[in-house]
Amino acid sequence: PAVTAPSSLPFQRLAVLGAGAPHSDECAYARAAQRLGVTSRVFDILAWHRRLRALALPLLERRIERFDPDIILCTREAQRLGTDRLARLFRNRVTIMWHVDPVAQAGVVDLARQCGTLYITYANQRDTYRAAGVPVVRFLPQAMDPDRDLPAVATRPAYRCDVSFTGSGPYPYRWPLLRAVAAAFSLQIRGPGWQRVASGLPVAGKS
Repeated sequence: PAVTAPSSLPFQRLAVLGAGAPHSDECAYARAAQRLGVTSRVFDILAWHRRLRALALPLLERRIERFDPDIILCTREAQRLGTDRLARLFRNRVTIMWHVDPVAQAGVVDLARQCGTLYITYANQRDTYRAAGVPVVRFLPQAMDPDRDLPAVATRPAYRCDVSFTGSGPYPYRWPLLRAVAAAFSLQIRGPGWQRVASGLPVAGKS
């Protein structure tokens, strides 16, 4: 249910534009805002675009306008709306982007420039984005989601290790660090795409 935002907050209605699967970062952001008393809604740009392609874009724009947010938070999938639609939605609203990956995929820098303020989880990338023309770049680390990230009450012996890494495999910049960790600790790696790359790493279990 919608609740009224405390008067100390500068906004009351948050639209999150990105992906909307229940486990997604976007849904966690919306839940966090709701705990602060902010009326929040996730618009699943990725799923709509996959189902309806170009037909989805005007429908999404109208739905977002009807929600009438005073702040819009974008993740990289928001760029599928296109520059012109985003410009209309951004008019007279606070707009920010949060990018949690260590590299900028195609379109990320352009979207960050259009939003004007970019939050990143890798502090050493600030100068890179500033040099690319993003006006405001700030460090904002991710954290646990208290709605979903809970300590396990039991585990299997096969899961016991010093370090567990969960993530996708086909990113070569990850491999040297993981090899160094594996040389010093008991490491287990899980996630998609590891079987075809980075031989010698301790990949355990399925994706």
